Amino acid sequence: MKTVLISIFDSNMVRNILRTEVLRTIVADISIDTVVLLVHPKKCVEYKKEFETEKVQVVPYDTTPATKLEQFFWFLLRNSIHTKNVRTKIDELLFTSSGNFSTRLIKHIAARIIFSATKVSFVDMFLRRLTIHVHNEVEWLKVLEKYSPNLVFLPTIFGNRDIQLLKACRSTTTPTLGMIKSWDNLIGKDPLLIWPDRLVVHNEIVKQYAISMHSYPEERIFISGLPQLDVYVTNNRIRTRDQFLSSLGIDPKALLIVYSAVGKLISYHEPEVIQYLSELIGSGGVVKDAHLLVRLHPAYPSDEGLLKELPNTTIIRPGRVGVDDNPLRFDFEFDSEETTALMETLKWADVLIQSGSTMAIDAACFDTPIISLGFDGYIENEKLEFSNRRLLIKDHYQRILDTGGTKEVYTEKELISAIQEYIRHPEADKAGRARIVDEQCYRLDGKSGRRVGEYILTYLQQISA
Repeated sequence: MKTVLISIFDSNMVRNILRTEVLRTIVADISIDTVVLLVHPKKCVEYKKEFETEKVQVVPYDTTPATKLEQFFWFLLRNSIHTKNVRTKIDELLFTSSGNFSTRLIKHIAARIIFSATKVSFVDMFLRRLTIHVHNEVEWLKVLEKYSPNLVFLPTIFGNRDIQLLKACRSTTTPTLGMIKSWDNLIGKDPLLIWPDRLVVHNEIVKQYAISMHSYPEERIFISGLPQLDVYVTNNRIRTRDQFLSSLGIDPKALLIVYSAVGKLISYHEPEVIQYLSELIGSGGVVKDAHLLVRLHPAYPSDEGLLKELPNTTIIRPGRVGVDDNPLRFDFEFDSEETTALMETLKWADVLIQSGSTMAIDAACFDTPIISLGFDGYIENEKLEFSNRRLLIKDHYQRILDTGGTKEVYTEKELISAIQEYIRHPEADKAGRARIVDEQCYRLDGKSGRRVGEYILTYLQQISA
């Protein structure tokens, strides 16, 4: 009988892994004796009620924060990924990172030096070895000794805890299977410091990032699709358009324009952009009888107090939060009700407006017209480092733009034209949206979670043979 240990260091993984067929497929296999879920201690009681069974143990992990030294070297290593995504972030450090100007300047200079110096292979290798060395795996060695897992599954591998756990597994020869969290991780956040023995990715694009940019062996990569999108195929509990809009206090006869916010930590003028969109759409000058529904980012703030009284506008903040002392809501979760509400929003929206968000992929799954907003509302001629324009030029989002499945807009005139055209012809760019689904989702068949679970079981059989 076998034990699988799954680390949940990111609350998104509860939705993506634990509430999908990934966990259910593993638990259902007769060869599995125990599944150990490592979760945040503040969520332990809640998750025990939801997930714990005779086979599933929910246990807290050590939340001791990474040391300053670990954080420093991880910061340096993240700036060794030679992509437009990282170079854009480096340019932003001088203007938007925390601390006074001297601190920001030091971060900016250090990042630029690393970005250039690590193009030399021996410098890159030296930095990687040093970063691994400074990470302390002692607490994770205790976890491995206690539970003796036959396999450790890490749904994320881009943070300090992930590195510590991978290091502990490597030193104890415990087999590992890692997963890339999102479409931009390998080109902006995850330098693949310690390779897991096997790697799961969502699509062919991310697979090629792993091979070409990080030299990960192709034969050890498995493409699964996106487990969190399986529900888009399997959930049949969506309300009618009238029921959904009425539940939000919106006239069911109104055209629904949805703005998917990313938070002012990313879109620096987002409150002004929302006010601008509210005025533009509510005036009737774009389309008559339209209503703006704003979905704020589940974690990042957007100055909600400034947005309460906007005309013809409804503001919602999705995501259920369980830890009150977390101002950035990094522990937000999507349960089945939240997920259904998202599906209803995307299905019944006449147009979705966003700036470089994964919501473009979600909207494409429902064939909803998508606008990519590349300007800043009332703010004119903003520097690139502060502008929404920079969100559309990143490497991963260029793949969306290349499909022709979204209209790029950089002026008010272009925005008005795009909205009006999509309202008149919602079938416009349909082929491009289908291409987004094909390229980003791999297969939208409701079986991605099962594919991940079955791959974990198959690999477990291989290493146990």
